[in-house]
Amino acid sequence: MLALIPPTALAFLEFGTTKALIVVIGFVVINGGMLNFIQLKLMGAGLNLSNLVVALSLLFWGWVRGPMGALVAVPLTMIVKDFIMDAYDQAYQSLSGEIWENYYSKTRKNEGGDVVPLPQVGEEVNHIHGQ
Repeated sequence: MLALIPPTALAFLEFGTTKALIVVIGFVVINGGMLNFIQLKLMGAGLNLSNLVVALSLLFWGWVRGPMGALVAVPLTMIVKDFIMDAYDQAYQSLSGEIWENYYSKTRKNEGGDVVPLPQVGEEVNHIHGQ
């Protein structure tokens, strides 16, 4: 907003109120359009984030950390996104191996390594443990 003062003052002193108002309106339209549409689109496309995520991250981090949070909103959002995606990938990889197969299969191995069926609802559990 400080950049608006010199051109508005110059337009007011040279041409009057009407031209100064035109300068203010032009500044707001151009600057607002750049910030709200073009900059969000470029930042989102380069970082694989949607425009909505970029806008919400600016609002959220600005609310949490003030003006400095708004300045680093997109990098902080990328850190959070990378952390979540990395945790998801690790969980998926650990569950896609033997743990996944043993947990969701209808059988399991007992102490001797023999495959035995899991008990169904209402069945005795003792036959799995060999009792």
